[in-house]
Amino acid sequence: MQKEAIPEDGDLDRLRHVVTSSRRQKAMDILETVLHQVWLWQWRLPETMTTTDGRVLRVLRPGWWNYGPGPDFQAAVLTVDGAVRFGDVEVHLRTAEWFAHGHGADRRYGRVVLHVVYESTGRAVYHRDRPDAIPELALRAYIPPAAWSEFPVGVVCARRPTAPMCLTYLSTWDGEALRARVEQMGHVYLCERARSAARAIVGGEAPAQTLYRSLARGLGYVQAKHVLEGLARDVDWPTVRAIALREGPEALVRLWWHRGDSIRSAGPGPYRPAQDPWRRLAWLAVLCGLVEPDPMDHLLRVAEAGLRHGVADPAAWRRLWRGVVQGYTGLTWPGSRLRLPDGRTVGLRGRLVGLGRWTTLWWNAVVPVAMALWERSYGVMPSLEALQALHTGPLEDDAVQRAVRVRFGLWQSYLPRRSPLVQLGLHGFHSLVCNEPVRSCPRCPLREPGGREGGPGSF
Repeated sequence: MQKEAIPEDGDLDRLRHVVTSSRRQKAMDILETVLHQVWLWQWRLPETMTTTDGRVLRVLRPGWWNYGPGPDFQAAVLTVDGAVRFGDVEVHLRTAEWFAHGHGADRRYGRVVLHVVYESTGRAVYHRDRPDAIPELALRAYIPPAAWSEFPVGVVCARRPTAPMCLTYLSTWDGEALRARVEQMGHVYLCERARSAARAIVGGEAPAQTLYRSLARGLGYVQAKHVLEGLARDVDWPTVRAIALREGPEALVRLWWHRGDSIRSAGPGPYRPAQDPWRRLAWLAVLCGLVEPDPMDHLLRVAEAGLRHGVADPAAWRRLWRGVVQGYTGLTWPGSRLRLPDGRTVGLRGRLVGLGRWTTLWWNAVVPVAMALWERSYGVMPSLEALQALHTGPLEDDAVQRAVRVRFGLWQSYLPRRSPLVQLGLHGFHSLVCNEPVRSCPRCPLREPGGREGGPGSF
């Protein structure tokens, strides 16, 4: 395997020259790797953009920056005229490069949902496996030549990375040392999420609202989490709590329907029945109507008790966790079906949320908010040991976990799937290291085992 291409001085000098040259700069003067990072960071790009054929585009997730062959970004999530699309994104300087590189006949590009260029020639691009033209976004409309002088030259890759460096030395780690390091990254990841919750609370958001919003986001998946979180922002916790207690969960679902244009466009979609956003929202509606105890307050108190006493009394924590699981995965809808205002019906027999999704909600929503409140009370984040003591089942396996394992070249048995901190650590590598364009490999905690910068014990 080749190591990451570390930029040489000549590359950096060329990059500085390119982005600080005259205001009459042409597209061919820009390095394509700069456009990659513009897309990954969404640098200077507004929330809503327009494709070259006049459609409204929103970027929910720009995708992975692909180090190998194939489309430049994979697993992106977009909306085009309100319809959610997920697939790959290809970036070029000009439209003609799609044809010059033969992408239209290359099966690896069959999942491209957006062609990003700096300058468009107006010619539609196609793939042989799809009848419709691929939407194209021209960045020049949002980043005129004069704006390149503002590009942060000092914090970018001058050349596109090759294979991750970790593939050259991960085999030297034994299983226990690697697991410990990935669990440490899981702790870092949770602390980042907790700081995000803390910023919201410091900004005036009530902890119950922060948790409610986090739960709504966690109930979604790639194409719906932003939509569900937006609903929770629009209709806050005191409002939904009062409606659910006074009128029942059906009234709350009707309110969400009328207040959430985006959630109506999110379904039906390409997901299993258990992932239907209205089934997930039905669980949230029932949760909001629980009389005793107040669910937001109860969940935060349980998490605080676990962080405080889990290490000293693991048996007590296990009993507490079993009670929480039974209480929150046992929620059912008053009837067997939910009829939506548009006439569609959603089957709601049995438990609305299973153990895997509930455990994922616990770690991604409840624990970070509890950690934020812990830091506010004690001045420090809970320790890794305190989080390790919160023994639970595994999180639901998802695309991010699988993608990072593939990138590391690790078999499932090498990194156990049943450890929540390991699973969260994989998410941490994805969001904090592996998909960062700012030469993150040299900062990776897996770098040079035993060395000063990346060996066990350092972070």
